[in-house]
Amino acid sequence: MSKSTASPDAPSPPPTRWQRLRSTWWGRWGVDLLVLAIIFWAITSYQTRDLIERDTPAPPATLINLADGSELKLDDLTADRTLIYFWATWCGVCKAQSPVISAMHRHAEGRDDVDVISVAMDWSDRDTLRAFVDENDIDYPVYLGTDALGKGFNVSSYPTIYIVDNERRVRHSIIGYTPRIGLYARLHLL
Repeated sequence: MSKSTASPDAPSPPPTRWQRLRSTWWGRWGVDLLVLAIIFWAITSYQTRDLIERDTPAPPATLINLADGSELKLDDLTADRTLIYFWATWCGVCKAQSPVISAMHRHAEGRDDVDVISVAMDWSDRDTLRAFVDENDIDYPVYLGTDALGKGFNVSSYPTIYIVDNERRVRHSIIGYTPRIGLYARLHLL
């Protein structure tokens, strides 16, 4: 049996579509960004698999304001969109997320269509929580979370963010750090 070899003068086969696509800078960047977006979507979908599903009503809840002890019922929310931010004092990602939540709160001030509230979970006592809020310059409303509230919203890690509409239906659910543009887009896009 003889082995056939191609002669060195034989023309090379034409490049495949994949090779032609990857030969341009925009093709390489486009494919790479698409792969990253798919990976990001898959990770996000996995992380939020146990959270309340989109278009499902959020559970009714009454929250106690840390600052003045006033009550807020989620059923009484009137803004078109409300960002509900669940966090813990020991959570490093929550500390990184806090300036973004603060920016969203400043964005919502004076508006009727957007509201931002936060729920401190896993706190020991009100005085320690107040001291934490003061030390970290938290300027958004802080409400006291309970185990029952956490279970009702399926909160098992921090930060967890829900965006609900004026009918208390969940529009978006997020776990982990989210940049300002991501929260802004979720607040204003369906």
